[in-house]
Amino acid sequence: MESFVVASIFGRAIFKTCSSYDYDSFRHPILSKEQNQNGARLGIDTWADTACAGQHAFVEEFVVDKMVTASGFTQELGSLTDLPVANVLYAYDTSEGETLILESNNAIYLGDKMEDSLMNPIQAEEIGVRIDTRPQRYYPDIWTSQSISFPDGTVIKLKYDGVLPFIPIRRPTQEEVHNCRRFPLNSRDSWDPFLFDGNFSMLQQDFVPDYEAIFASLHCADPISTSLLSHNLHSVVSTLPILSPRQSQEEKWQSQLAAITSARSDLITPEELSKKWHIGLDVAARTLKATTHQFIRTTGALTKRFRTDKAQLRYKRLMKLFGSFYCDYLKSDVKSIRGYIGGVIYTNRLAFYKFVPCSTETSAETGRSLRHFLHFVGLPYSLHSDNHNNFKEGLFKQILRKFGVPQTFTEPHSPWQNRAEPAIGEIKRYARRIMMETQTPIRLWCFCYEYTADLLSLLAIGRFDLQGRTPYEVVMQYTPDISEYVSFTWFQWCWYHDEATKTKRICRWLGPAHQTGQSFCSYIILSNAQYIARSTVIPIPLDELKTDEMRERTSIFMNCLNEKIGNSMQASFNIQNSQEIYYTNFGDDVDDDNRDLPYGIELIDIENEEINEPYLESLDQYINIQVALPNREGIPVLAKVKKRKRDSSGNPIGEPNENPILDTRIYELEFPDGATAEYSVNTISENLFNQAGDNGWDTGIFSEIVGLRKDDAIAIPRSKGTITSNNGQTRNVITTKGWEAHIKWQDQSTSWLPLNVVKESYPVELAEFAYANGFEPEPAFKWWTRHVLRHRDRMISRLKTMRHRKGRMKFGIQIPGTVEEALKLDNEAGNKLWQTAIEKEWKNSRVAFKLLERGQPPPVGFKEITCHLIFDLKLDMTRKARYVAGGHLTDVPTHMTYSSVVGRETVRIGMLMAALNGLELLAGDIQNAFLEAPTKENIFFYAGDEWKADEGRVVVVVRALYGLKSSALQFRKHLAETLGNRLGFKPSLADPDLWFKPMSAKDGFKYYAYILVYVDDILIIDKTPMRFMDMINEKFKVKPDSIAEPTSYLGADLRKVQYQDGSYAWVMGSANYVDKVVKNVKKTLEKYGFEYNRKLSDVNYSPKQPFTTVSYRPELDTSMTCNPNQVTFYQNLIGILRWVVELGRIDIAYEVSKLSSYLVEPRTGHILQAIHIFKYLDIHKDNELALDPKYQYFELPGAIAERKKLMKEMYPDAKEELPLNAPEPRGNSVQINCFVDSDHAGDKITRRSQTGILLYCNSAPIVWYSKRQSTCETSTFGSEFVALRIATELVISIRYKLRMFGIPIQGEANMFCDNEAVYRNSSFAESTLKKKHNSICFHRVRENVAAGVITVVKVESGSNLSDMLTKSLPGPQRKYLRSLIMYCEA
Repeated sequence: MESFVVASIFGRAIFKTCSSYDYDSFRHPILSKEQNQNGARLGIDTWADTACAGQHAFVEEFVVDKMVTASGFTQELGSLTDLPVANVLYAYDTSEGETLILESNNAIYLGDKMEDSLMNPIQAEEIGVRIDTRPQRYYPDIWTSQSISFPDGTVIKLKYDGVLPFIPIRRPTQEEVHNCRRFPLNSRDSWDPFLFDGNFSMLQQDFVPDYEAIFASLHCADPISTSLLSHNLHSVVSTLPILSPRQSQEEKWQSQLAAITSARSDLITPEELSKKWHIGLDVAARTLKATTHQFIRTTGALTKRFRTDKAQLRYKRLMKLFGSFYCDYLKSDVKSIRGYIGGVIYTNRLAFYKFVPCSTETSAETGRSLRHFLHFVGLPYSLHSDNHNNFKEGLFKQILRKFGVPQTFTEPHSPWQNRAEPAIGEIKRYARRIMMETQTPIRLWCFCYEYTADLLSLLAIGRFDLQGRTPYEVVMQYTPDISEYVSFTWFQWCWYHDEATKTKRICRWLGPAHQTGQSFCSYIILSNAQYIARSTVIPIPLDELKTDEMRERTSIFMNCLNEKIGNSMQASFNIQNSQEIYYTNFGDDVDDDNRDLPYGIELIDIENEEINEPYLESLDQYINIQVALPNREGIPVLAKVKKRKRDSSGNPIGEPNENPILDTRIYELEFPDGATAEYSVNTISENLFNQAGDNGWDTGIFSEIVGLRKDDAIAIPRSKGTITSNNGQTRNVITTKGWEAHIKWQDQSTSWLPLNVVKESYPVELAEFAYANGFEPEPAFKWWTRHVLRHRDRMISRLKTMRHRKGRMKFGIQIPGTVEEALKLDNEAGNKLWQTAIEKEWKNSRVAFKLLERGQPPPVGFKEITCHLIFDLKLDMTRKARYVAGGHLTDVPTHMTYSSVVGRETVRIGMLMAALNGLELLAGDIQNAFLEAPTKENIFFYAGDEWKADEGRVVVVVRALYGLKSSALQFRKHLAETLGNRLGFKPSLADPDLWFKPMSAKDGFKYYAYILVYVDDILIIDKTPMRFMDMINEKFKVKPDSIAEPTSYLGADLRKVQYQDGSYAWVMGSANYVDKVVKNVKKTLEKYGFEYNRKLSDVNYSPKQPFTTVSYRPELDTSMTCNPNQVTFYQNLIGILRWVVELGRIDIAYEVSKLSSYLVEPRTGHILQAIHIFKYLDIHKDNELALDPKYQYFELPGAIAERKKLMKEMYPDAKEELPLNAPEPRGNSVQINCFVDSDHAGDKITRRSQTGILLYCNSAPIVWYSKRQSTCETSTFGSEFVALRIATELVISIRYKLRMFGIPIQGEANMFCDNEAVYRNSSFAESTLKKKHNSICFHRVRENVAAGVITVVKVESGSNLSDMLTKSLPGPQRKYLRSLIMYCEA
């Protein structure tokens, strides 16, 4: 291949009117299969003054009539003449499997004359594309060396052929051209390399401002700036006599009748703006601060045509492009009065809206709307739309190409990717509300939608990224003036000056007419349904409208208008409820609309009573407080803290501590019935926080409504409960003023609350109470109770779906409800699994009963209950039947319902210590565990038909039968006596279901033996665990086949692996569990309307990530909402996946965490993603988690000791709180390492960050955490510091637990984070915090650094293992991190 130095002949040839090149017959060179597969090179050539495109380039368009001549290095190489110039595309495949489209504009097209292509770095630099060819061997610390860096942060690494840099490219397909992300390599503007001088600086020209030209250019710049010119421009041309034009004597005489008055910015109050624009007070107040209204049209004399001048409102700054925009088409079923059938909505992420109506649904019309948008708003950075031909072809596409605006498209079946979709709903809801309130004829929707879009752009909504400004100002880059919008309100009655008759006539206001006339020109509609644009318009005063004359005139006006374009004139509007036309016109559901304002109604702020004293720090700080606790019947009531519990010597029991974990005080509480009980301070504090809301005010659990009352001075009487509109329609007044509801809480306390608060929270209960007690005719109830009662079943069903599980399916297997149903399921499945479970349970449970003689009455004082068989499915899919009691019929205190459930972290720590101290594991399952313990309840039942010949006899329950509320606790007490008194073990205070005992080996090694209890499953950790198992078996019956070294525990596969150095570790897996659940999920899918489709069923399909794509966002999913059965199915799927995460599948923790946020109202897209995770698990099921005891060794900075010393001087009182009652440390010590990260603003809706934490003890993962943060942080620094604070709390908790288990801890915990600013602020004492809202996290972390609890270490982002817990990673990066975290067989 020959390299050419390109010499352009722009001076002459660029303007040739005829060309020898035949554009019409152009075809791309045909490439062989091998050429398509191997691709070509895009060389970086600084000697080529223009880009050159070879045969692998995809020509998107030619630059017509622009020809160049290309010459070689020497004259002997010759020249190529009449070469066309084209805008071409290349495909570049990243290492993550994504295809990028590279745009090379104004490139000389050589076609099959050259195999490879060339790019000119200077052309790239013109648009901010940085090409760095510095060899990385000399610049190893510079990440961007040998790369192409784009302005959005995307980096493409260069390859080298010797010393020649290039990137591999190929010709893209048509599908890739339309769907893949584009990255321009140079500008589409005309390129002339000879315009540059030696310094590559453009020629400068003196700038002489032409003020008249400036005003002329600004006159039609955008819809609002036509009349809103900026203060900055005013300061530039302040010497021009714009506001004082010369007037004739007649004009001066007439000027006293003019209706344009200069107004100060405080003339409009937030209350007035709220009323005019139908928005909340807070939004109105912020909007007035973020805008001006220097000229307001007021009422006054109207005798002639107003003379307005565009310089009256001159508040505009130079327009600046901002961000990407989105567009979509809104279609109407009714043609508007202007002949429109729909329109295009343009928006961006800052809630800037622009609506352009369209008369047809063609590319030409959407192109016209685009030209309108570009003219009035400007050229966006890029434009995103759906795949409709109106946006992909024709004039729309041509305009975008002409102006060089990149276009992107929505992925099929993924409407959530287009921000214009929700924007349509926002505009429709707002417009529908104001049209309904003003009874606007529906055929005027085109005016209202334009008005609504402009209005929403002018609202200073509370978005952090707007910083108190309006979306319009941020996009248009100047402060807007809203004078036109506050002078009138939608469909307001007005006077306009009729030039023909020289009189004033009545009309209704339809919004500003920015494209007609000068400033303050408005659209108005006359009684004959003629719409016109006039600037001489003033509002009719309210007092004048109330006169009899005006009432008659307005009534005649509306009657005439309705005869022409009224809603009843359309056949499609012949609906019983006239309000429905405002929904059916755009295909909306009537139930979709609530009566909220677009940005909420601010409730009346209740002035909080000040607390004059802070909380006391004395020992009696809890005395006399009231806390909600369960009474004897288990019902929450308010108990009062009376005094401290004291020992026999009169000394208070327990010691206070600032660390709640170490506070051991005990208090005596008195219940309303006079009973007393003892509670620890931690229990009291926990219940206090549970009964308090976000702001610290007490909240309660709703019980019932017990009364209603009203204030006659405020409440609207029945005689004024309806109003009549101008067209004669009567409707109810919407009000709740003056009414309060008396609420009874579950703790038996009561409160009077405003009716609007109760209505929002408990609408069904309130409507039923009002109807039953005769309040329904009252105006406060009449307007809404019937609607609620009519839809009561649907609303209650929705609440039940939110709170309770539906269906009888578990892990995809149908669970029977009766014996007959169980036998039927066996018959359908062709097995006897349920029958075997029934026979086994019947044999084992007879010991729990004492059968009295026939005719013998039940014992005195015993209570009758019912007993029956229930069915369940164990984690290993084994069918299980239980003969249970009707425990709901017994009255048992809540504190007697405790069951032994060892913590998951405790299990992992126990297995780690087994390997670290050379101990053995031995598992066992106590058969019919509850039946081993006697019952404390006096109960009996009558034998049912399952007792066959003994049916009808009295059966006394003598053992802790399953189903009794106290059975679990009775078994635990029974087991505790054996473990404590007979075996000599003690329960840990950190986890009462871990029992420990100090032991010494034959070689003198001191350690602790452990017994872990999970209901009836026990796990013994000791040098010789069988000795303890034998002692347990003497008291209880342990299943013989369950006594062995465990191969599974709580659903996890367990096995011991040996390392080359002789050490070993226990490995947890989930392969068997995943196998079983995947099979059952496949069987169940079709019942719920889904299929395990061909792609998922294909054995060759191997997903690289849990979600279908890395870019999938659950919060942006707009697929269909699930029905109740699908909700139940989804909840089952997520429950299974969450347990899989607990079994060690850290690689799906982030995805499962995200999907878990939608358990109440999932969408079908969420179910499909959950199913895809099962496919991912099925392919990668062999990934395991090794609880490796090996220590990790890190090279920490040498100056770390000095930094700790300085930090200690900064926080002299900081020290780690050590539990005083911790057992003596024994065995080998444990090292704690913790990786922490966050994905700043990862949630695209709430913009909250995701925290990821992975905590190791030695090399064993013990705790993994992936959760959305509870606050919205404005910076990466803030979100990373919040994550570091959460990780610090986890470390403190695990250190406490280890100490209470008697495990020695090796020094500080190493905290690895990848944020430089967070690392320095948490490690260097001299660092100061510049953001006060992060101060709690800042000082909490630094105090623990000073106390020697943690050491913060900087780690590179690519090596931060917690990155997998914060975001969905591409396949290669996920595979790399998974290989570092998960165990792989050598």
